[in-house]
Amino acid sequence: MACKMLDFTKKKKKTKGCTRFGKQYEYVHLGRTTMSLREFEGWLVEVEREQFQMAHYHPLQHNCHHFTLFAAQKLLGKSALIEERIFPSYLFHTLDVVCGSVSGKLIAPLMARYTGGVQRVVLDQLLHHDAERQLTQRVASRVAMLANCEHSPPPRCVILHQASPEVASRSVLRLSELTVPEEGARFYCNDHIAIRRFAQVLLEEQPQQQYHQDGASLSSSPPVMKAAASSLSSSSTTISSNLFPGSDFAMLEEFHVLRLVTLLEQLTNATPMTAWEPILEAWRCAALHPQALIALVYSSTLGTALLRACVGFVDLPDGAKIALLRVLCNYAAAPHGAASLCDGRRVHTFVTVIGVALTWPTVDPAAYSSSGARIVELGACLALNVSVAMVVMTKTSISRELKHHGEGHAVCRLMTILLAILFVYSPESVEESVKHVVLLTLYHLTSSSADLTEYMIDHPYYRSLNVSALSATLKTEPCRKLLLMLSIIDELCLSEGDEGGAAPRSDGDVEEDIEELVAEACDVHSSSH
Repeated sequence: MACKMLDFTKKKKKTKGCTRFGKQYEYVHLGRTTMSLREFEGWLVEVEREQFQMAHYHPLQHNCHHFTLFAAQKLLGKSALIEERIFPSYLFHTLDVVCGSVSGKLIAPLMARYTGGVQRVVLDQLLHHDAERQLTQRVASRVAMLANCEHSPPPRCVILHQASPEVASRSVLRLSELTVPEEGARFYCNDHIAIRRFAQVLLEEQPQQQYHQDGASLSSSPPVMKAAASSLSSSSTTISSNLFPGSDFAMLEEFHVLRLVTLLEQLTNATPMTAWEPILEAWRCAALHPQALIALVYSSTLGTALLRACVGFVDLPDGAKIALLRVLCNYAAAPHGAASLCDGRRVHTFVTVIGVALTWPTVDPAAYSSSGARIVELGACLALNVSVAMVVMTKTSISRELKHHGEGHAVCRLMTILLAILFVYSPESVEESVKHVVLLTLYHLTSSSADLTEYMIDHPYYRSLNVSALSATLKTEPCRKLLLMLSIIDELCLSEGDEGGAAPRSDGDVEEDIEELVAEACDVHSSSH
């Protein structure tokens, strides 16, 4: 039986495509094959099942170029293809060149970390997230319409910037001596050292003089470029290219990012936790740099240090508490940081920090001052950021995880803390800005999952809610709107289910109840004025 000859070089010139940058594709004549199209398709099904599943994909070692070579060897014969050397070698040589560069060495481990079917997992997550949000979108849209809101308030991650460079360099290290474990160098300080001064001491390019102790010679700390010192001691969000006149800043940036991470690791290991305020301020600045944040997240030393600071949150000075909360808030502003915040091994620790920060006036009433109010505000901002991260970055949908973990889920603990702030503590003890962020967080969670809405409605704290009394304590219109929308969500959810075996209420009864809620909120608003 004669086999149909397949010529893979017959291409119409009119259909010759180009890359996204406008460069036309290059066609390489590999030869002719005697394999029929049906045989080739059957072979494709077989190798797809055995060797080319999504979990087998690797961006460097097992990608589409490797499949092309494998298919060409099957069609033309492996020996002939290798002997004649007609297969383009630059397809693999280009990857080696890129991975051998400075940027490639930084990116390659991260790319390899996210292989193993991650694309399919991400698409599956997006599908579940979209389906879950669609289930509650109808309720959220009706709530916004009935509350006379044009659209529901969008949740935003709060990025906290430093006010000025003067404030960044105002913090001091109150230490008489400091030991760098890596080299064993001991620096003696007669006075308080500002963070700018301290960074220059550790990052001096020229070798420092040797210090002698008990007749032993101790070498200086390893040299680090001045860019890390500048980023550490200033409030800039990126590393300035002015530090490298006449040099390739794009190639140096990743190098200094890694140096900055190394510096932070040395500082956290060599400094008592009570003196971490300037270190956390530098950490916060570094987290605003996209590449630095990735390196910070994947640093096991800094991850452990962050958990240590969270566990010892109560013992930290007020300035260090504020700096730590800012670091966590800035983590939530990027996908890598958000994923680390909602990691199952750490998220409960972060939720505990939120609870301690929000209830700080009751934890230490004597120390409650302007810094204490700032701690409470940052705790509310962190609650909003963590809630957004948990909804967006959860592997499966929130509803699925709630069915598996129940009330022990971190999002349930977070909702309990937020409800306690609103409905348990006296309204006078909570600032208006804190109430606003707390209400926004609750609305974001309830509009993201129907199961979270049911959890809030059945919660004992929410059942004790007095809308009129709470609305009377609210001073701004956005807070009243958010509280009204939470009440409307309650009415709409109760109308769709049974209450103690009773028949569901009609739409007319629900509309009347909602109109009463809106009218009551308007009466409270007018009486407050």
